[in-house]
Amino acid sequence: MASKSKNKPSDKPVFKIGMVLYEGFDPTDIVGPHEVFAWLRNNWTSTDLQIDLIAETMDPPDTSTHLQICPTATFDTYPEGRGGANLIFVPGATPEAFLAAMENATLLEFIQAQASHAEYICSVCFGAFVLGKAGLLTGCEVTTYWSAVEYLHLFPGVKAAPFYPRYVHSFRRLNGRRVQVMTGGGISSGIDEALRLAEILAGTEIAEKVQLGIQYNPRPPLSSGDPTVADPKIWQPSLDGFKSEYGGKIRAAIGIVGKGITRTGELID
Repeated sequence: MASKSKNKPSDKPVFKIGMVLYEGFDPTDIVGPHEVFAWLRNNWTSTDLQIDLIAETMDPPDTSTHLQICPTATFDTYPEGRGGANLIFVPGATPEAFLAAMENATLLEFIQAQASHAEYICSVCFGAFVLGKAGLLTGCEVTTYWSAVEYLHLFPGVKAAPFYPRYVHSFRRLNGRRVQVMTGGGISSGIDEALRLAEILAGTEIAEKVQLGIQYNPRPPLSSGDPTVADPKIWQPSLDGFKSEYGGKIRAAIGIVGKGITRTGELID
């Protein structure tokens, strides 16, 4: 999927959404919320909503399904400080890819720099672990992909929400500011999360127009969407396999919260 920036100069108040791309990310984590944000841009007429897909270079990073999504900006070219993102959004990835992302200093430093002035810090799926490694979830209740929820508490001051919610809306203090933090569950949860963000930003009526626009009224033909409804014979082997293969790797990757972050989660300028 190629994406060209639709951002044009305007006299309206500007609100910037920066969606981060990195090697191995799940395209649905980006495409679903991006669709919601694009419809929000068309309906939130009082605001100049700008959406960018930001990667380390302009070369499209590979994705978990090999669907090509092209960046519109790079970590070097995207503005920082008060000219940067009002909302930073971090997707999940394959287990190997999000573990690598947790060790990617360039990626973490970009997210930290954007978060230092952002009003909203958001993730979906395993993206919560990238935010956690960047030291941005301290003091928050959060969620992630269902099989990895139990590892969230390993980040200092982080509480894992029970019962696999589609998203969790939390708040924290960051550099003296009150910041909203929203984390989504696995993959498809990003659509629900983005719709809630649309409602927070533009109000219920506009968010409902967005929901109608994308005809989002899910009625899945099956009832196995998370362990609260799935048969244990379906989810238990998957969970056991995930813990066996990745549990130790996740603990090792969490280590000490990212360089440039204090133990209380404050960004060091």
